[in-house]
Amino acid sequence: MAYAYISVVILIFYLLEMERLTMRTYIDNDKAKQSYDYDKQAWILDGVYVRCGHPETMDCKCYDKVHAGEVATITEHCK
Repeated sequence: MAYAYISVVILIFYLLEMERLTMRTYIDNDKAKQSYDYDKQAWILDGVYVRCGHPETMDCKCYDKVHAGEVATITEHCK
């Protein structure tokens, strides 16, 4: 019984620590509103990737064209 209790306590502390690290690394409200992800070369507006400005006829493989409208992951590469 004590072993199960200790395991649950350790799991809770682990999950809380993972949440804290995730929040520090990925969440920045100012960057989610409008930023540019230099790693993916894509604009982010209101937390989603914005389609690139290339014409529809151009068969570009831009990350933001392929992932337009998807929820963006805000990282340290976003400025």
